[in-house]
Amino acid sequence: MKKVLSKEASAKNRVMFISIVVILITVIALVFAFGVKRKEVVNDLKINYSKGEEVKLTKFKKDFTEERTITITNTSKEAKTYSLEWSDVSNTLKKQNAFIYEIKGSGDRVAELGKSQVPGADSVVFAQVLIEAGKTQTYTITFTYSGSESAKFAGKLKVKSKKVDTKKLEKEEEKRNKELDEKLKKQREEIDKKKA
Repeated sequence: MKKVLSKEASAKNRVMFISIVVILITVIALVFAFGVKRKEVVNDLKINYSKGEEVKLTKFKKDFTEERTITITNTSKEAKTYSLEWSDVSNTLKKQNAFIYEIKGSGDRVAELGKSQVPGADSVVFAQVLIEAGKTQTYTITFTYSGSESAKFAGKLKVKSKKVDTKKLEKEEEKRNKELDEKLKKQREEIDKKKA
């Protein structure tokens, strides 16, 4: 009788152990999946970050290089615009010119950029980039560090696009047109008075 109880207890322990391991693996996978946000949709733009939007570099070595890509796809039926911005920037580098980044890609503003110092504060990299309906634009960002100081850098390189409220724009345009019509009407009345 004791052997039967211990086999049953042993089987229950195994099931409990396996259940705990499965739950832990699931929790770890979810934390990792949400911690490294790689895909998102902003204003009908599908954005894929190869290593997430967060750039966090804590162990610098001379001749350090890292490459990332950002792919933006316009899933809507109309042209959109977007910007690329640095946010939540924390930079302890004393020699800012030792840590640079270069962006290459297909957006209409990239040719203007060249190489830039990694920022010391939140900033806009470029704004108002046009992307036609159904098109995809890809950027490759290469980070290079040539200094020797021990430093830390963190920030988010994020694609942003605002949704246009067409109803609001139509109302504003209608209001402006009414105001112009009233001004024209008054001007005509004044001209008619002068003629009379």
